[in-house]
Parts: sequence; structure tokens; C-alpha cells
Amino acid sequence: MISTFSPQQNNSLVIDRSRMLLLLQTGLDVKAYRFCRQAAMAWLSSFPGDLEVEHFYAKALILEGRANQAQQVLEKILKIDPLYLDANTTVLKLLGSSGEQ
Repeated sequence: MISTFSPQQNNSLVIDRSRMLLLLQTGLDVKAYRFCRQAAMAWLSSFPGDLEVEHFYAKALILEGRANQAQQVLEKILKIDPLYLDANTTVLKLLGSSGEQ
């Protein structure tokens, strides 16, 4: 059977949020930090208020050794939602590893 596309069919790739989060977590797990950063930025260009994706972006920055940039992203997240537990935990780990008090 040969499949054809109708002219009205949109051929662009669409990914839902849950799959994006899985993709980002997998990127971190396999140490594909650059991919994770780029995927997060692509998502954030369409959904700029997604704090969880911003958190993944910050974690990728940390794992790439760009702690100063990550800290700025985390501070931005915590200004918006000071009770975001995962972001607070990441900041504490980041500050603890850098020796700041």
C-alpha cells in the first residue's frame, strides 16, 4: 500500500509536553547536554513560561560546566516560583559544589 499526503496535511513534527520532558531527561541521562540545551531552547521559544523545561536547560548548563549561566537561569526560575522545590534543590547543590555559603 502506498500512502500519500493530502495538500492540507501538515507535515511538521509536533511533540507534546510529556514527550519533550522525557526527551530532555533522556538527553541528560545519555550525556547529550548540548542536544538537551538546544531542545530546551527550541521548546522555550514557543512556550517561554515553562519553568520545568527551563530547569532542564539549567541542569544541562551545569553538566557542561557552565555553572554561572545555570545559576542565572535558576535565579530567574525562583523569582517566578520561589517554591519550585527541584530548582531550589539544584541551586543548593550548585552552591554547595562551588563552595559558596
